[in-house]
Amino acid sequence: MAFYIQHEFFLFGKESQTFSKDYFYEWEDGLGGTPSRIFMNFQITSSDIEGEEIGNALFDLMKNHFFHDLERDPGNRFEDVLKEINHFVANKEESLSMSLVPFLNVSIAAITGDSLFLSQRGDAEVYLIRKRYVSVLSEGLSDPKDRSELFSNIANGSLSSGDALLFSTRRLLRYVTKSDLGRFFTIEFTLSQALEAIKGMLSLDSNESIDLLAIRVGEPIHLAVIEGTDEDLKAPRSFPFRLDPLKDRLIQWKSFVAQFLSKYKKASTSAKVSIEEVELTKEVPVASVESDSDRVSLFKEWRTLKRDKILLLLVVSVLILLVGIYVVRNQGQKQQYIDELEAKLQTVEANLNTAQTTGSYDKEAAKILLDEAQQIALDVLNSGYLRGKASEYLGRIDQQRDQIDNVSRIEAPKVFLDFSVQDPSTNALGMLAMGDRRYVYTHNKLYEIILDKIQEPLLIDENEVVIDAVYYEDNQSLLFLTKSNRIIEFKEGQFSFVDTEDGAWHAAVDLEVYNNRIYLLDSGQKQIWRYSRQRNGFGGADAYVSDETIGLGDAVSFSIDGSVFILKEDGSVIKLYGGEKEEFRISKAPTTDLSGATQIDAEFERFQVFVLDPAGNRIMVYNKDAKSGYLVYNRQFILDDVEPLHDIFVDKTANRFYVVGGAKVYEVSY
Repeated sequence: MAFYIQHEFFLFGKESQTFSKDYFYEWEDGLGGTPSRIFMNFQITSSDIEGEEIGNALFDLMKNHFFHDLERDPGNRFEDVLKEINHFVANKEESLSMSLVPFLNVSIAAITGDSLFLSQRGDAEVYLIRKRYVSVLSEGLSDPKDRSELFSNIANGSLSSGDALLFSTRRLLRYVTKSDLGRFFTIEFTLSQALEAIKGMLSLDSNESIDLLAIRVGEPIHLAVIEGTDEDLKAPRSFPFRLDPLKDRLIQWKSFVAQFLSKYKKASTSAKVSIEEVELTKEVPVASVESDSDRVSLFKEWRTLKRDKILLLLVVSVLILLVGIYVVRNQGQKQQYIDELEAKLQTVEANLNTAQTTGSYDKEAAKILLDEAQQIALDVLNSGYLRGKASEYLGRIDQQRDQIDNVSRIEAPKVFLDFSVQDPSTNALGMLAMGDRRYVYTHNKLYEIILDKIQEPLLIDENEVVIDAVYYEDNQSLLFLTKSNRIIEFKEGQFSFVDTEDGAWHAAVDLEVYNNRIYLLDSGQKQIWRYSRQRNGFGGADAYVSDETIGLGDAVSFSIDGSVFILKEDGSVIKLYGGEKEEFRISKAPTTDLSGATQIDAEFERFQVFVLDPAGNRIMVYNKDAKSGYLVYNRQFILDDVEPLHDIFVDKTANRFYVVGGAKVYEVSY
């Protein structure tokens, strides 16, 4: 599926030391292959290098290789582009006897159908704005320490109607918060207005510049299938887009008047020819002929002109009358339509007032009222009329949801740890504790935290890629789950692989330890595998779930406090005990969608259960109902202007939790 695509460029700041330029090229479906577009957001920060020459050369390579052999997979063609660009840059560096990569802030992208392919280098960043949520797509695509090649990794995914992409040659989140970006790139703002709004928030040094490229994904392109013979296809066809009725009528009348005037000119010319012929054939005195012919000609022209003027006047009068009737009728219909929209907004106002009262005792009813109000306000906003009022109501609806859901928005969360100072390429995955010692881990490194200070990292393993970790209290060690389904134990400063009698561990998306047993959540086989500790390693896998119909195929996380809480892709939670599903529900559930949640955290000695929702930069807090065993929604925290969130660690003794981003760890008291 292909989409209509809009794009805008914007450059802010001085270019005394830099060269910046945006590039765009479109391959239409009429040229063969899928409709595709390529973009490049380019900046070179050294005035000693011919920036425009290099930028033009890179984009020419991109065009020539991405649109070559269109039958091949676009991902493979995009990979070829990166290889050719890297080869060109390497040759250029050799000819100039200097390194170019450190001076380049560049991101390139291809949109073919509904697929996006992306790569990045330097300070350039690419953001996806989807339903007001902002994600940094370019995170981790390049390693600042590796200067051997310009591009090294590719991100790809699917786009949806309504998405917006923002390319920046600088790290834009230093100046603009994610919440502001999400607000700017809604249907209330055109791309130009969104970029102007960002401009108003930028505060650059005098020698800095920032180049922005904004893209909005519109509605899908529906291609019409034309049937008929070859001769039919050769015949000229009218353009399928119709103008509004008034313009159609004006065009029709214009054609009619043109035909009429053409006939008038022909009649006039014919009369002159007839008179000349009479003059040549009749043998009469010249003076007499001229006098009679002049009188006949003048008389005929006067009569013809008089009739034509009257007819033309009538035509113009009828035209003015029709236009006037249309305008009056249209104005009446327009006013009636606006009155209908006003009535809809009155319904929105009524729903807001009722929800404010109802929310204190019936949250579900309030949610239904707010959902209805939001849909009506969006319909009015999309109508093109009363957009200011509709936008105001949408803002009030968001505020009402925040009030009902007990939302705490933290604009500048406290940074507990900042790895970017020590190593900007750090991409932390999680945080855990072993006794009174704190650790943060990445895919292959472990950092100990002593007195809020980051220690030198320990290498977990050269070949394995860590995806999760847990504290193993009974053995006073840390366990790491890897992508290749192995478990590594960290104990007394040493790393070693842990064995099972089965010879290999089951595949898993999450790891937990409870009562001296290891539990693995295997969504592929819709099972939770349990391994008991033995003298040397662990025994074989024991299936914990007894009912295969429970449905763990979409499970993303689980946590154990005696019972097993399982978080699913759609944000729902189920509860198991003894391997069987329990009757369970969440009381006073939040009014907003939780489909972006990735982690649930429960503990036997803790009264609260936490859920991390990176899509909304949210942490949800639920209380356990000791009597029913249900969860009762309590509140949520929304962190503004933060990196993509990966993990949550709760310190129950201090009533605070830590949220792990890419290179920062944030601290929040609850």
